[in-house]
Amino acid sequence: MVYLYTAISLMLTASVPFQPVAASASRHHNYLHLEYRNVAVRDDLYTPTTTIRPCAPTDIACVTDAPRSSLLCDKINGTDVAGSTSIWTILCDTDFYAQDIYPFVLVDTFAECLQKCEEYNSRNGDGSCASFVFAPDRVHLDNDCYLKSGSKNAIYPASIHLIGAVLRPHTATSTTILPITATEEPSTPVDSELNVSTSTPVFPTGMSIQGRRPSVVNSTFLGISIDEPAKQYVSHPPAQPVKLSGDALEAGININLITSYNLASDTGTWTSGDVLTHRIAEMTVTPRLSRDGGRGSNINGTNVFIFCDTSTFGESKDPILGYLNGFVSSSVAVDQSMNGLDGKPISLVNTLGQWQDNVGRMRGWVPMTTGEEAFNTAISGQGYRYAVWPNSSPIPLNKTHAIMYAPLVYLEIDMQDQSSPRYTSLGNTLLLITVDSVYGPHANRLQNQFFQENEVNWGSLGGVRAWSPEGQDSLAGSIYVFGQASNGVMIGKVAATDFGSRDKYSYWSGDTWSTEMPPQDSTRDAYMIDQPVMNMDLIYSPAHKTFFMIYLTPEADNSFYYRYLVGKDNSTLHITPPYENDGDEDYVEQLLKNAWSEQKLLFTIPAPARGYAYAGGLHAGYFRDEDITNGGTKILCTWTEHTNVDPNIPNSGYAHKSQVIDLGWTQWPRSV
Repeated sequence: MVYLYTAISLMLTASVPFQPVAASASRHHNYLHLEYRNVAVRDDLYTPTTTIRPCAPTDIACVTDAPRSSLLCDKINGTDVAGSTSIWTILCDTDFYAQDIYPFVLVDTFAECLQKCEEYNSRNGDGSCASFVFAPDRVHLDNDCYLKSGSKNAIYPASIHLIGAVLRPHTATSTTILPITATEEPSTPVDSELNVSTSTPVFPTGMSIQGRRPSVVNSTFLGISIDEPAKQYVSHPPAQPVKLSGDALEAGININLITSYNLASDTGTWTSGDVLTHRIAEMTVTPRLSRDGGRGSNINGTNVFIFCDTSTFGESKDPILGYLNGFVSSSVAVDQSMNGLDGKPISLVNTLGQWQDNVGRMRGWVPMTTGEEAFNTAISGQGYRYAVWPNSSPIPLNKTHAIMYAPLVYLEIDMQDQSSPRYTSLGNTLLLITVDSVYGPHANRLQNQFFQENEVNWGSLGGVRAWSPEGQDSLAGSIYVFGQASNGVMIGKVAATDFGSRDKYSYWSGDTWSTEMPPQDSTRDAYMIDQPVMNMDLIYSPAHKTFFMIYLTPEADNSFYYRYLVGKDNSTLHITPPYENDGDEDYVEQLLKNAWSEQKLLFTIPAPARGYAYAGGLHAGYFRDEDITNGGTKILCTWTEHTNVDPNIPNSGYAHKSQVIDLGWTQWPRSV
């Protein structure tokens, strides 16, 4: 399979007839702050305001509560403040990543923040609150004290001015740590877990710390994903095939086969809402698969992997070879063992709902129209077919649902030499994705063709969800979709409640949003990024407070790259979504107001046995709280390679591979 470099689309105005199922409250720590908007809850943590008095730099208790303008960090950094039961060592302008006990505690002074940490220890055991940070510039606001469960993963400089302290056991000998001066060379021990500096870096006099920059601190190859054999299928009466006649059976593109036929009942996966008379039966053979492509994400708590062209092979008398018994243009699998968390190859379960019969033929994950299916069946073996290739990452709609804009393709191939296949884009189709607890991931093909041929294939390159203050609990907010152009990426948007209505989309023209769709040859002013890509994912990182794009280039150089959003002056951004305090409702619009960093290498793949790596992308949410999309720094990247091995034998034809990346930080000093 080849991924189309240009993309196309259709004018439908019908809204999507569905209501997402309400979900339980998220455990994602970025949403926990919503609980603390309740005044009754916050009153328990609040201490009345006191007056901040001027003080001398040698008065530690006073200096720690002073505004930034009067605070001299080098005078107190590394010194001790004795608590009632423990000794605390001060670290100035240093945060401790991903260890918050609460989203925040509201106090007025450093001393009160320390007191809250010690009170937590008295209730939960010594060391439960191992460190804390206080933001003196935020006094009288609503998030100025943060209690931490640990003191690893130190980040310096913090994104805002902080006075913090790290706990030392009460049994330790009380000694005063000498202040760090601006002329000392700091030691930089490496934390074994994140491979980032855990000391407080010091820069020479005459340097100013402008911010921190993301960088790769660890990279681990997981290997080839493993398929777990299917054992059961849904036994059901066979569907009656549709027969075509006349010009419908002639080679060549016939859009009516897409737009004018219903969905075929023997395609698409089963769900629990299907006919109850169907029963689950045992396979009589153990089918093997050869699958192309492979993108996905975490949907409703399940790690879903979506593939394109998929062949299934049955057993034969030959102990090595099998026989081809089926072929579909899409399939799906899930990861239940989560081996990737332990650095092992991903193990994929081929879910119950997609099997057609007891010898391992598949139904195809994306439903086909009866016209598409009947043409493919009747013309089989002649070198022509219609395909649906879901080749981007799903876009989350809410906690339980996601959407995809899957390309529609017409393929032609010379059956004599099997070379030089021709691919014609016929727009895309709109999919709504759910996960059935029994039958697995399900794609509801909402409209046979959404964007049309000869249009930009909006959404087939993926997109990004802009959440409202309610986060994933609501359908409020917008969906931004990407359009692939020859030399860059364009962007469109729609309200999340209107994603199924073509006339509700608008497109960035370079200085404004317009309902007029831009053409493929738009000027670069209309680009979100002036960077040609083969595959791309764009995500917001809560830890880095900015957006990342992770992509493969059309050069097919077997490398993943990344860029992150910076200010137009290359300054560090601090973008806050609306579901966090003081968040910005239009935070995704920052993509159009700022600039992208220079291209950086994420990792390079060893040259495949044949061709090049493709279908590459980020699998959002795989590492749960440690995932970069959930406030952590870990990334799971996957891609596909040709193995140059006979597709009739195991682990052949195509290989789905994965790599784990830890995207931390490096310091960025710049002369004043």
